[in-house]
Amino acid sequence: MDTGIQCSFGTEYQLSKTICVFAELTTVNVNHTFKREKILRYEVDGIDLLSTLESTEFNDLDDCAVFNHVGLNIGIKYIFGK
Repeated sequence: MDTGIQCSFGTEYQLSKTICVFAELTTVNVNHTFKREKILRYEVDGIDLLSTLESTEFNDLDDCAVFNHVGLNIGIKYIFGK
């Protein structure tokens, strides 16, 4: 299990008792390190060549994948029951 951080900040403006508009900036920072890998398919020009590989499993990898992103959310919020 890998962990990361997510942060958001934003504002909203009330148009009436039940309707608001909002804007929010969100950022997510997560890195994942892979320790093992298995090749499931290996094709060249549409021909399956998986059986020609010496090994399809790799252990003790140190590959890192980065899942960072930033997003802007803008919308209308309706409040029920006020």
